[in-house]
Amino acid sequence: MNKNQVINFIVKYHKEWINFVECYSLNNNQKKYAEDFVQAAYLKLLKQDTFDPTKLLKDNKINYQKVRGYVLSVLKSLLINEKKKRKITTIRLTDNMDIEEVVNTTPKQSMEVVYTKLEQTINDMYWYDKKMLNLYVYHIPSIRKISTETTISSKAVFKTLKRCKLTIKKELANDYYYGKAI
Repeated sequence: MNKNQVINFIVKYHKEWINFVECYSLNNNQKKYAEDFVQAAYLKLLKQDTFDPTKLLKDNKINYQKVRGYVLSVLKSLLINEKKKRKITTIRLTDNMDIEEVVNTTPKQSMEVVYTKLEQTINDMYWYDKKMLNLYVYHIPSIRKISTETTISSKAVFKTLKRCKLTIKKELANDYYYGKAI
């Protein structure tokens, strides 16, 4: 069994691979070019030195399940790599910001602004939430250990920490997050 025979077997299920790319694509651009991704997967399989057709055999016949898993993993890696390449950084200008201000700020200054906002958000929390978050972040990073040390139920600790995280996410998302609204 050689690579070409396995590739010919894989090509028989071409429509299935295209459907997979269309279903699991990370953006509309990937859906539009599903055919190209499948062709790229074929080329990647042919060029791979580690591609061993004997691993895809069962009783000297090509095993569909093994082939399917292998091809889908190659397609997933292609989709993810393409998404990483096209990552775009955006800057949202507010009414009180000037374009020169944005250009002149360094990443370190930007992070200082985020940390200041984070500290302010934590300081505005209820005292119990602050203490629990402080305990979790700086001292005991385990809900079970916090529960046993403080004799507070693990469910209460979990809910408190979840509420803290959501509060922080909501406060920071208003100014610094550009994806889906939380």
